[in-house]
Amino acid sequence: MEKELFLKKYEEVYKDLYRYAYFSLGHAQDAEDAVSEAVMDAYASRDKLKDVNAFRGWIFIILYRKCKAKRKEYAMEKVVSIDEKRGDDGKTFSEILSNGEIDVSDKEELKEMFFSMTSEERRIVGLHVICGYTSKEISKILGIRESTIRSKEYRAFLKLRKEWMD
Repeated sequence: MEKELFLKKYEEVYKDLYRYAYFSLGHAQDAEDAVSEAVMDAYASRDKLKDVNAFRGWIFIILYRKCKAKRKEYAMEKVVSIDEKRGDDGKTFSEILSNGEIDVSDKEELKEMFFSMTSEERRIVGLHVICGYTSKEISKILGIRESTIRSKEYRAFLKLRKEWMD
């Protein structure tokens, strides 16, 4: 893949890469580092990509692996404290997710709930909600059957909805 084509494809996904890394890792600096490392690795191995149309999934797989390595580095020692007060704006969890603009500074509780999920649930929900991937695409990225992705995502949303309504 030529340099110009790589840059063009990267421009199409860079915001989603950062969003995914941020929601996966929970720290802006770690997210930036993971994205930078993923992009450098992708650029170095760009000639290995056979189908340019597969760029998005390919670079997300690289980023997924970088995020996984970062999480292992700090062993996910997060203590999540969830506010007692929930839903005071009257919105349901699904309404907040469906608005397409998740601003973490305005939705701190949503962020905390996201990090209360297991890492697998975060990956699946993050790839779907934040990056807009279908269950079929997530299946290819994570190497998990599509039906399993749908089941795990469904259960994760049920858990989140229940926590949101408590």
